[in-house]
Amino acid sequence: MLKDPRKCIKDNTVQGLINTEQQVQQCGIDVTVSAVYKFVYDGLADFAHRGVIDFDNKSRKLPEVEPIPWSKGNFIILAPLSYIVTTNEVFQFENDEFGHVYPRSSLNRCGVSLESAIFDPGYFGSATVLLLTVHNPNGLILHRNAKIGQMLVFKTGFQARKYRGEYQGQTSIVNVVKRRK
Repeated sequence: MLKDPRKCIKDNTVQGLINTEQQVQQCGIDVTVSAVYKFVYDGLADFAHRGVIDFDNKSRKLPEVEPIPWSKGNFIILAPLSYIVTTNEVFQFENDEFGHVYPRSSLNRCGVSLESAIFDPGYFGSATVLLLTVHNPNGLILHRNAKIGQMLVFKTGFQARKYRGEYQGQTSIVNVVKRRK
């Protein structure tokens, strides 16, 4: 069952909205861009920059990313690639609810897709796992605080085990490259 987005505001499921009136929609909450990161790539097939996914997370490794600075006009120009996006909004899910971000239709009409993982019951933090992929060969101009997706909050109908993963409380990217000087 879908949770009323107005209730998400009242009970602090979502915090950090820029403009509540403009971000609360019929079914969900518009999420806005805080930061954009590009995957580190040096032109070679560099194993050091690849991600690793396994069964029990013993070998898990996230690929390094680096932030893309905003221009003086508070926008960035994105080439046809994939990017990681973080949101301004912070979410706190109860043990009987979870969230998922869906792209805004304008994003799709620009030739850009947005993918999200499930935000588990009990998760607290910003939406830092959004994958933005620019398919348009002409790229995309993305302004800071642009509304790119909509978080829908669902009720599970049961009390789930609270999320206890390493991303709990995350409000920024953990795999940012540390450049050598």
